[in-house]
Amino acid sequence: MREIAMHQGQTTAGAFSGEVPLYTGLNHVTIVMEDAYGNMVMRRGWIYKDDVAPDAPATQGRGRLQAHAGADRVTLTWGKSAARDTDHYEVIFDGTAVEARGDGDFLAHRLTGLAPDTEYTVTVSAVDGLGNKSAATPIVFRTKAE
Repeated sequence: MREIAMHQGQTTAGAFSGEVPLYTGLNHVTIVMEDAYGNMVMRRGWIYKDDVAPDAPATQGRGRLQAHAGADRVTLTWGKSAARDTDHYEVIFDGTAVEARGDGDFLAHRLTGLAPDTEYTVTVSAVDGLGNKSAATPIVFRTKAE
């Protein structure tokens, strides 16, 4: 079967598989397929492409990323991203990514099992439903001595 993909007035012909180039926003796509006997099948539809990442957690002001450390744990708090399509947050600690979710205007994530009187760096990113990730917001904190 030969496929002919028409997109935004441009035509790409030939047998292929993969992605049709889309623009950010709403795209009208028409796909025409032709079998070995010359029978044509056409499908039309709308595809929405979103490649815009949500806002990164703030570093200052109300809602900024903060660390509240004890001797062996820390609670990270930050304000919710302004992007409506934020799905979750990614907390990266010691090279490991952890998914953090929450409701409301402020979010929190607790890390436990930390060594006392030790400096750590953690980053937090907002991630939307399509996997677009904001820039990472870093925070450096020191756990309390025992």
